[in-house]
Parts: sequence; structure tokens; C-alpha cells
Amino acid sequence: MAFLPLHIDMTGRLCLVVGGGQVASRKALSLLASGCRVTVIAPRVSPLITKEIAEGNILWYERVYRPGDVSCFFLVIAATNDREVNRKISEEARKKGSLVNIVDDQGLSDVYFPAILRRGNLLVGISTGGKSPFLAGYLRKWLEKLLPDNIEMALDALFKEKQHQEYQDLGRDEKIQRYRKILDTFHLE
Repeated sequence: MAFLPLHIDMTGRLCLVVGGGQVASRKALSLLASGCRVTVIAPRVSPLITKEIAEGNILWYERVYRPGDVSCFFLVIAATNDREVNRKISEEARKKGSLVNIVDDQGLSDVYFPAILRRGNLLVGISTGGKSPFLAGYLRKWLEKLLPDNIEMALDALFKEKQHQEYQDLGRDEKIQRYRKILDTFHLE
């Protein structure tokens, strides 16, 4: 498979998670962190999802999936323990033009969740193309340890520099020199 890594502004996008267990919880929380409007359909949900429901962050339908449930969603995630239900969700979502992620089944999925490292606006996604989610998670934890604590401040400083009008008039090499000078003040190398 040929993957295209994209960062999509998910703010306000309608997303559906079918399932209420541990995996569904991780997916739902990841969607919330990205600004999505999350709906969960499941007869039972985990304590993590219950907390988000109580805080008004997730809309919950306390029942099993029914045909037609995917009709208005940008992204549909099936995290049930029933392969046949997951297959039906995938088929319906694709027909409706929704992106779909079926946990543990690449063949039924259009999109995959990388292991995500988030530090403020710094976002790193690590994927193994579905071959080893364990390795992706391992690498994320390894990178977390390598990133300096002040990486967010460095990112903010670089962004401020980029906003100055005089910066806009510089050539590529001059811009790189200024960026390196800023990074040197944070001792990142």
C-alpha cells in the first residue's frame, strides 16, 4: 500500500466511533484532542468515555450499530469485537464517502492512526504501515525522551521570527542562518 501522510484540520468534523472498549476509548480521545465532534455508538462504554460523555464532550448512543448510522460522518472508526459488524460498517462508510478506520483490519480501512507524539503545536506521527503498531509506539516513547523540554518554546520563537516583515525579505540561506541562531539559544543540538 502507498500511504500519504497528511495532517488534516479536524476541528469540528463529525466523527463516529462504533465500540466502547479500550481501543475505542483511545481512538475517541485522540479525535477529541484533534478538535473533532465525537459520537460513540455502543451498548456499554469504558470509564474514560463515560467521563467525556458526562462533561459533554462525546455524544453517546447506548445501543448496537444499525445500518444508516454512518450517514453524516467525515470519519468512521469501527472498534467492535465483531468482524462481520466491522465489515458492514466499512462497506457502508465507503459508500457514503466517509473515511473509515477498522481497527485491526487494514483491508477494510482507508486511514490509519499513527503513534502520535504531541508537544503543543509540534505533532509527530509514526507509522509502520500497519506492520507493527508496537514498534510505532516504542519509537514514539523513544522520541519523547529525546525531545528537549523546551521544544515548544523553540517552536514559538521560530514562528515569531517567521512573522517579522524583515524575515520575509530574506533569501533561503539567510532564513536558515537566523533559524539556526535561534535554535542555538535553546541548546537543541
